[in-house]
Amino acid sequence: MNANNSDKILHQQQLKQRCFVTYFNLGVDCRKRGDKHGAIKAWTEALSINPNNPYAYYDRGVTKAELGDYIGALEDFNQAIHIHPRYSNAYLQRDKVRRKLLEDNNTFLIDFEDVFKFCQFGKYLLQNKDYKEAIKNFDQALQLNPNIAEAYYNRAKSRYKLKDRQGAIEDFQQAAKLLCEDNKIETLAKWTPFELGESNRKEAISYLIGYLAGNSSYEQRRLAASAIQKLAKTFPNDCQSAIPYLLENLSNSAPQVRQYALKALSLLSLPDSAIAEIAAIAEKDPKEYNRTIAQVILKKITTIEDEQEYEMNWVEYEDYLGFIERDSGLTSLQKIDRLN
Repeated sequence: MNANNSDKILHQQQLKQRCFVTYFNLGVDCRKRGDKHGAIKAWTEALSINPNNPYAYYDRGVTKAELGDYIGALEDFNQAIHIHPRYSNAYLQRDKVRRKLLEDNNTFLIDFEDVFKFCQFGKYLLQNKDYKEAIKNFDQALQLNPNIAEAYYNRAKSRYKLKDRQGAIEDFQQAAKLLCEDNKIETLAKWTPFELGESNRKEAISYLIGYLAGNSSYEQRRLAASAIQKLAKTFPNDCQSAIPYLLENLSNSAPQVRQYALKALSLLSLPDSAIAEIAAIAEKDPKEYNRTIAQVILKKITTIEDEQEYEMNWVEYEDYLGFIERDSGLTSLQKIDRLN
């Protein structure tokens, strides 16, 4: 990596950290002013930038508890403890929330604890490659509570390992839907490029761009470009933001990275500045399949330009007909005869 790339990455990291601090402090200010919903929204934005900060989870959890969202608070405290196992205040607040749940509804808490156990044991079985039994545990958890994104996500991974691709896709999409509806979009940052591509959510695009732009492996870049290609079929306008990063990957040394970047670009509306880079691939790429894809893109661009020119000529033709009519008072048939 050259010095310019190192400086660019360092600048991006510094900018990202400043954005996180801005949203985190905004959450603190909102809470002080009594705007608890605004505080939660600000901390959610902060966590979408840095999903590994236990203090943002803690503060959001405390505020959720104050608003009566005890389940959401419990999940945030669990996440804070997972990241920072010695976070004593998080343990204290979690115990308070659990006692409150027990006071409000003893049966519900038992169900919640059962759901947690099924999810945890399912994850253990998944890690130990006992996929069929893992699915059974996630099924049990979802029977008790059909709105657990984590259970859908891990069941999707289990199903994919058993080559149940369609079932896996359905579960990935349901998990992503629940995360987005519950304002837990930052969790998508932990998904692989393949999983993000199957999410069918436009919120996944920014995380895929992270894979295209960051210190990612060849395989992660290839999968991220492939995922953009999938999402572009449903969210073409939102995927336009990925164009600069896809173009950057055309210079990647791995031919399949270039291949999938080209495939994604073929579905997007490319700026004029991209034509030279596509043309260079069409002429010089060592792999024939990449040259072929680039040539198809160039042909598509040329066709669109020809269609636009045709539409413009037709408008000019109609204007000319109007001029003849005003100038000579000819009928429509007479106008056409005169043109011929």
